[in-house]
Amino acid sequence: MIIDKLESYTLHIHQINHYFRRRQLCKLLNQLNTHFHFNFEFTKVKHVYILHVHLPKKALPYLISFLSFHNYLFRDIVLTKYEHLLAFEPIHTAIDKHFEMTIDGLSDLFIKDKVIDILNGFKGKEIQYSLSHHALKVTTSPEIFMDLVQSLAICHVDIYQVGSPLRSYNKHSLSS
Repeated sequence: MIIDKLESYTLHIHQINHYFRRRQLCKLLNQLNTHFHFNFEFTKVKHVYILHVHLPKKALPYLISFLSFHNYLFRDIVLTKYEHLLAFEPIHTAIDKHFEMTIDGLSDLFIKDKVIDILNGFKGKEIQYSLSHHALKVTTSPEIFMDLVQSLAICHVDIYQVGSPLRSYNKHSLSS
């Protein structure tokens, strides 16, 4: 039997500041029947509520897909150790930003084709992207990026990290 390592993740979910949405999400997570055990809690950081989950790393894409099917949009998904580097700024649709997504199996041609097909569905929107062996780098507005994350998760693409590029985390921590 392989024991999967437990990890703590911080999920910054759009519109989770509303009590009704948090209550709905809490009920949904309590009803979730899985083969893995996970814990979750809501915390408030800089006047913004975020969701902390503690679960096996292999189960994170399943949780992201499940919540995406229930119309929850993700702004950031990072390891909890990077939580202090998140920017909790409001969404401005006119401002394009750089984002990065860590995707499992992106070097596989089937998964890469699936990701490219989903990106082609956003043709009418302003979106620029590049692919590497494990990451999808995107420059677009935050709203379009949240829709992209939801579309990828619904199509069963295994996402492990969403948010600002990791190199910006490293630069920020060096300058602090």
